[in-house]
Amino acid sequence: MSAHTPPSPFRPKPYVQHVPQFGPRIDTLGDVHGCVDEAVAVLGLLGHRVSFPADPNLPAVVKPAPGRAIAFVGDLTDRGPASRDALRLFEGAVHSGAGFGVMGNHDAKLVRALGGHQLTITHGLETTLEEMASVAPETRARWAAMLLALPHQIKAPTGVGGGDGYVTIVHAAAPTHHQDQENRHSLQRAHYGYADGSLDSHGHLIRDDWAQHYTGPRLVVHGHTPLGEPRLKNRVACIDTGAVFGGWMSALSLDTGQITQVASAVQALERPGVTRDRAIPAGTVRRFALEEQPIATRIHPRDQDEARG
Repeated sequence: MSAHTPPSPFRPKPYVQHVPQFGPRIDTLGDVHGCVDEAVAVLGLLGHRVSFPADPNLPAVVKPAPGRAIAFVGDLTDRGPASRDALRLFEGAVHSGAGFGVMGNHDAKLVRALGGHQLTITHGLETTLEEMASVAPETRARWAAMLLALPHQIKAPTGVGGGDGYVTIVHAAAPTHHQDQENRHSLQRAHYGYADGSLDSHGHLIRDDWAQHYTGPRLVVHGHTPLGEPRLKNRVACIDTGAVFGGWMSALSLDTGQITQVASAVQALERPGVTRDRAIPAGTVRRFALEEQPIATRIHPRDQDEARG
């Protein structure tokens, strides 16, 4: 970008949203990735009611459980069967006054695509844009503005995790020196986490497990990295359990530490190996307390590694 080129109006700006009004009564929902049926089912189990008007240009009608809020950890769209309705779900949650969310890397890419940027249409974005053809141009513009306004982190009270009494909700990573920070480095870590360019046997980036090295006092809840099970390590909770890859849609309730899950009926093939036991039928419900897992070692802690951003 030259010195005379104005910044893109579709470039996300670093922004930390503070959500104190619900206390710890917040249900955090893992990456949706177009798996709307599973997301609605989990929310229903938590007392949140969702319905969809017939007009695809209208948001869902979301009635949160009394006194509770819903927080999405990003990546609403791509790969799954109903990305358009995932945007409607989120919009309805926001309109209810008790719905919040952070921007994920897929959300950021969709914003650029809707803004007319030249980019590679891969990793499920192609099907999301196909679904967008069924809505009016003003609806697409409204959704782009909605996504662009999302924070890269949410700070809220929590009843679990100890620490300083707060949780940072983020899509990918928020080591201590990036928490509550509104700068481009913190935004980049929030969207993409850490990766050194190495690829696995399927050609996917190997993401650094930054939770292994986290020593901060604050609970962090994130998605981005699909795991077979929810995981809590060093006060870092990952709740992306690969719903779009045949895993589970998971939610973590911040006042109780309870995980609520529904087994997914979706199985995108883009990332093999992230799936639940096929003997467990789709729609199966599980509830359990998320418990800290032991860590054998901590090496070069990211939350003290300022030089690497």
